[in-house]
Amino acid sequence: MTAYLQLQRFFCDFTVCSQRIFTIQLSSVSRYARQTERRQDQLVFIASQLGGRAAAKLASMPGMPTSRDVLLRLLMKQKDIAVELPKVLGVDNWSIKKETTYTTILVDIEKQRPIELLLGREGETLSGWLKQHPGIKVITRDRASSYTEGATRGAHHAIQVADRWL
Repeated sequence: MTAYLQLQRFFCDFTVCSQRIFTIQLSSVSRYARQTERRQDQLVFIASQLGGRAAAKLASMPGMPTSRDVLLRLLMKQKDIAVELPKVLGVDNWSIKKETTYTTILVDIEKQRPIELLLGREGETLSGWLKQHPGIKVITRDRASSYTEGATRGAHHAIQVADRWL
């Protein structure tokens, strides 16, 4: 069910006016927008939780049909939210392209949300990030020696917890 909004138009009869047609501006709709700000906020929330296809499918259920491209475009337009520094940080390998390109993923363990992807799996990269973001109390990591060295050099005061797999 799609609702359409029609606004009243006013015409100026004076020939000296540069603008001939006027409409009422609504506070809840941005200029040239195709949806209200409230609906846009709802779509951004759904897209941030589910991603492209799943969010488009869920949004169509309550009568907000949209495409995954629109949802992703809305997410890209959002301003960066300041990420709160975690107390418990998870460090692990992350594959961008299966078996060819690996990076390091940093996760806020308490909130269960990824914070950042670091290029490569070197300890220097991890230690540099930890030095720029002091205040981490616990680091959970796998047993890679590079992560051990990086965590020790970057946050020597933090407690390190390693997984049991070798």
